[in-house]
Amino acid sequence: MSAVAPDYWTLLASRVVTSLNHGVFLGLGSLAAASLAPKDKQASAVVTMFMGLTIANVGGVPLGKWVGQSIGWREAFGGTAVLGLLTAVLGASAMFALYT
Repeated sequence: MSAVAPDYWTLLASRVVTSLNHGVFLGLGSLAAASLAPKDKQASAVVTMFMGLTIANVGGVPLGKWVGQSIGWREAFGGTAVLGLLTAVLGASAMFALYT
């Protein structure tokens, strides 16, 4: 939605919609990480999940800024959407393989 926003207000609305998913992701991600790990490694699994989020912010924000300034902000948002879809497909495939 952000990549194809025709104006500032649509872009702003799309960012708000995206932010609403963050709380759900963090809550469910923590539960999934803990439930997939052995009892004695559950805390480490949750920490690893949050470490990934931190690394994504530390590396992804400067990369997104660079892409936005180099080839355009729409391309930066589009690339993020493609990576998100790829991650969702890979995550769903992993969960399907784990539970079948």
